[in-house]
Amino acid sequence: MVNNDFAIRPLKDSKDQSIPVDAEGNANSTLKQGNLRQILECSRMDDGKVLNALSFPMRNAGIQNEAFSSDVASWNKTEAEPICKHEVSMPIGDIRWGTCATCGAFHTFHIDCEGLGTTSELLFGLKWWIVPSNIDEENLFSRLDLFLNDKFDIDSASGNLWNLEAVLLGPGTKL
Repeated sequence: MVNNDFAIRPLKDSKDQSIPVDAEGNANSTLKQGNLRQILECSRMDDGKVLNALSFPMRNAGIQNEAFSSDVASWNKTEAEPICKHEVSMPIGDIRWGTCATCGAFHTFHIDCEGLGTTSELLFGLKWWIVPSNIDEENLFSRLDLFLNDKFDIDSASGNLWNLEAVLLGPGTKL
């Protein structure tokens, strides 16, 4: 039996990117509450809204120890320490969450999960992921003040700070 929990439960962090941001750059008008069934319906419309649901916990995602991730190894190491309560389960809902979007949805530059790492596995459609790389030897991405730099502009590509490279993800791709 399929778990339809998300199909009826409201998603708090949904954005309707069909609604223009106001002249002052305030995007609060784009924040909406809906559910996955509504996003699916919009995805099937020729003129459907551009919707972006950014965060819903996947408490039943399971624990997968993968070669490129360290969360399970870190949890197991921490759990073995005397200061840790051993009866506490791994907080899957806090470290595994899903996103969902319709065609045309986008994000500005950001770091997922406080920079600890992100896995993206595409189930349907295409995702064009743009990643910056250093222009010179200085490792900008290790600087805590990177996004506070006067040269950084959240609304542009900030091409003066880095080179941009694009990766096109298709169904079944995991990055």
